[in-house]
Amino acid sequence: MSGANEAAVRPRLLAHFLPKFDNEGTESRLAHHPDAQAHANCLAVSKKHSGHLVMCPPFYSKNGSGNSYSRIGELLLRRHFAAVWPEAPGAFDEWWAHAAAHGLCYSFECVVPRVLGDHGATPHAAYMVLTTVSHTASAGFLSPAEVLRLGALWRLPLNEAWFVPWEAAGAVEDALHAARWTLRDSDVEALLASTLGGAAQGGAAQASAEAAPPLASAVHQHFLRHGETQGEVLEGFVLMALDVTVGALWPLLQAYEAAVKPHRAAALSAALASGRECMAGEASLLQALELPAPREPARQQGPSSAARQEEAWRLACGDEGAEGMGGAEEGVGGVGGVGGVGGVGGVGGVGGVGGSGGAAALHLLFRTLRTLYSRRVTLKLSVYEGQQQLQVGVLSRAAPPATPIPRPARPASTSPRSLDQPPTHEPNFWPLPPAGGRA
Repeated sequence: MSGANEAAVRPRLLAHFLPKFDNEGTESRLAHHPDAQAHANCLAVSKKHSGHLVMCPPFYSKNGSGNSYSRIGELLLRRHFAAVWPEAPGAFDEWWAHAAAHGLCYSFECVVPRVLGDHGATPHAAYMVLTTVSHTASAGFLSPAEVLRLGALWRLPLNEAWFVPWEAAGAVEDALHAARWTLRDSDVEALLASTLGGAAQGGAAQASAEAAPPLASAVHQHFLRHGETQGEVLEGFVLMALDVTVGALWPLLQAYEAAVKPHRAAALSAALASGRECMAGEASLLQALELPAPREPARQQGPSSAARQEEAWRLACGDEGAEGMGGAEEGVGGVGGVGGVGGVGGVGGVGGVGGSGGAAALHLLFRTLRTLYSRRVTLKLSVYEGQQQLQVGVLSRAAPPATPIPRPARPASTSPRSLDQPPTHEPNFWPLPPAGGRA
């Protein structure tokens, strides 16, 4: 938001991410899902990495910015760019500018040993893995083909994955379920080969971009291998049903392999060196995590938490003032972006100047939030590259009122859970389109 002219505001979403995947039970199978059976042409199999989510640019993590989790993500991605773009020292800044200009939000899994706590097996390296890219202007997500194009363009570290023809999806999924308790990282390729009746094709296995892999073969794509960075311990697989065919992805996989292959050794060396630095808890690294990054959003300071909340509500609601302020700033269960994906975990901001129509809608939204959900919503103001940014926090449960409210007698037909336990779902602030228009 523009502080000089609060009425001239256009809300702009800076970051949002794909909801958490569903953990499949022992009996359920993605290959048996009706939607997958009707539309899928390819099964994507990738390995799970144990880390934390980082979204960028700018860098957000753990429901905010300017913390150790967001800063380690920026540090590692800068090191990756330095390793894979030796001929272009400004590549990282060019990538940042390209993402900002096109409204792209990159979601990475950031994996580091020890320095930020343990997440399962201790990895060998400290590294970033690109998992998805969202287009904030449309509140949508890029397809795997589009992510491959961006990965090749910027030499980004995509996750190790296999793309399997849908005809073999059921057999592959069954094999992974059967071996999931004993499977090691180094066993995966042999398991897939035995299931498919042949070895997986590499992204650059054939010279011609037009030559598709054999119909029954899986195509293997990676920058760095899970075993090189994480180790032998497998924490699981992420399976996705895609409507694109392996043959259609094949030229893009070859182009990605051609772009990253010359820089694979340098990227691995940088990741392993960062891993050793994290394991040792080197003072220079710990100090870097305490210092603001050059381009990170800076929290707006005020005389008190209450004063900061009052100023945030005043700006968000327009001319109506700040009565009905939200709860305390600490303990926020999630941060949501205005005009995009809300609820727990999303991170976003409002920025840019524009017409009064956007300002009116923005003010109306926040007046509604203040009126109906003031005890569950907190606002955080920060400044990012000359513009005010507003982060919206949704408490996982409402803060207790100052004066206890008497609880009504429980109806005989009501289960204990409905009154004695907090709700399992947050209110849906973002209305869905009509049923006929849903994906």
